[in-house]
Amino acid sequence: MNLNSEREERNKTYLILVNYRSWKDTVECLESILKLTNQNFQVFIIDNSPDQESSNSIMEWARGNYGEVNTQFPDLVFPSSSPITLRYLEEEDLKGVKDFHEKIILVKAIQNKGFAAANNIALEHLRSNQMGNYIWLLNNDTVVAPHSLDSLIDAHNTTKADLIGSCLYEYYERDAIQSVGGTYTPILGRIQLKKNFGDKCDYPIGASMFITRQFLDEVGLMCEDYFLFFEEYDWVLRAKRKGLEFYNEDRSKIYHKGSAAIGNASLLADFYSIKSKILFNKRFFRRSFAVFCFIFGSMFCLNRIKRGQFSRAKLFFQLLMNPNLQFHEIKHK
Repeated sequence: MNLNSEREERNKTYLILVNYRSWKDTVECLESILKLTNQNFQVFIIDNSPDQESSNSIMEWARGNYGEVNTQFPDLVFPSSSPITLRYLEEEDLKGVKDFHEKIILVKAIQNKGFAAANNIALEHLRSNQMGNYIWLLNNDTVVAPHSLDSLIDAHNTTKADLIGSCLYEYYERDAIQSVGGTYTPILGRIQLKKNFGDKCDYPIGASMFITRQFLDEVGLMCEDYFLFFEEYDWVLRAKRKGLEFYNEDRSKIYHKGSAAIGNASLLADFYSIKSKILFNKRFFRRSFAVFCFIFGSMFCLNRIKRGQFSRAKLFFQLLMNPNLQFHEIKHK
């Protein structure tokens, strides 16, 4: 490998997208990624879907066999970049393979173990093979602005931060900021998305997280105890224990649909929100855990009773007694 190739590999960014039955979102996201001003990247897509529909559809798009993408952002998505080189692998076949020449690597997960576990399939591959210095975890229900990757790299070079978040904008309201980061009040179990530049934030939003090799080597993989929610804040607090800080880069603009996979008010969202809060508070805010249980538990139950969702009011107590419960074990009760 010559010096230019070594430099290119060293500065390469590996993007990771997780797909769950949402291949149309993934294709739209990929089209915007392929319009980035910085083209020194490779994309790993982890398909968590229970069937082959998403993988097959993404492969058909890569071959150029796809109609016009449905998008609110024609200026960021069109014209189509396909056909594009893509390699398909089963998860078990990823191990031991290092050199990929394709722009996109599509990996079919053995089973859906959640958002963190899906990202970890690619993260572990990159870590074990010491590939590249930059890794960008991006939600598949996003559209990226052309300079968003350059802005993240520039932010790292300027601030030396090893975990960097983006500014998220509303997908359906282009000029409206969705979030520049989040804060969390442990005893209330309350997440607040900050929408003003300069607001103090506890963590970047997981829809766009840019990390360095140093971060991955020192902090490790994402915690798979959380099927959904709190993976990013867990990462931040573990990083702070190692002396690493995070930074939010406002110039990195990402348009995010948000909650496309599960819906904000679904039983699934309630289940994993409660489960993750219990696990997270017990792990990082143990001293105030009893207060959290009383205040958050009371508020959640009263709120669901007011809505007439009596079965949901029991969720908190079921998960408090057994945080290892799985969704299929309670959803019919």
